[in-house]
Amino acid sequence: MQYGSAVILFIDYSVNCKDCHLLQRESEPLPKRWSEQSMETILDTGSCWFLERALYPDILKIYVVEGVLSSEPQKLNISGVDLGTAYATVITEASRRYLVSFENVLAYQITRESLTRGEDNVTATGTLRAYERSDYLDFVRSSTLVDAIGPETYTHFSLVLVDDVVDVIAGKEPSIEQMAGPPTDT
Repeated sequence: MQYGSAVILFIDYSVNCKDCHLLQRESEPLPKRWSEQSMETILDTGSCWFLERALYPDILKIYVVEGVLSSEPQKLNISGVDLGTAYATVITEASRRYLVSFENVLAYQITRESLTRGEDNVTATGTLRAYERSDYLDFVRSSTLVDAIGPETYTHFSLVLVDDVVDVIAGKEPSIEQMAGPPTDT
C-alpha cells in the first residue's frame, strides 16, 4: 500500500505458512473466556490455504485452495529499494482443493485476516481450530436467541486461511473432502 510518499509493506507470515518462521509467544494460562483446541486435519499438510468460495444454502460450504511456492524467484523492489529475490505463493493446476462443509450452522462470519484482532493467550495452531469459549461465542450468545432455541451443544470453529478467517458456530465438526478441481456449484 502506498500512502503519500511512504510505502507500507505488510507481509503476514504468521497465519499458516509452515515454510515460514513463526514468532512464538511464551505459554501462559488461557483466561477463562477462552478454551481452544487445535484440530489436526488434512489441511495441516499444506503450507498456505486461500478461500476460493463460500456458499450457504443449507450447508455452509467453504472451498479452499492450496497456495504453493512458484518455481521461479522474482525480484522484490519497492519504491526503488531492492529487497532481493523472493518466491511468490501462487495457485496452480497442481494446487490441492478441499471442501470444508459445516452442518447445523447457527452463525458464521468471514473476516479479512488483516482486519482481525489477535486474541491474548490464544496458542492454538493449525488451519482448523475449535473453541468452547471465545469472544465470538460471547457475541453470538448476547445478540441472538441461540441459548434459548438453539441446540444443546455447539462449538466455535475457526478456519484460519492466508487472507481470511472463517468463524462458524455449529452443532458438530465439519467434514473435509478433497475436490478434483475448482468448485462448480453456484
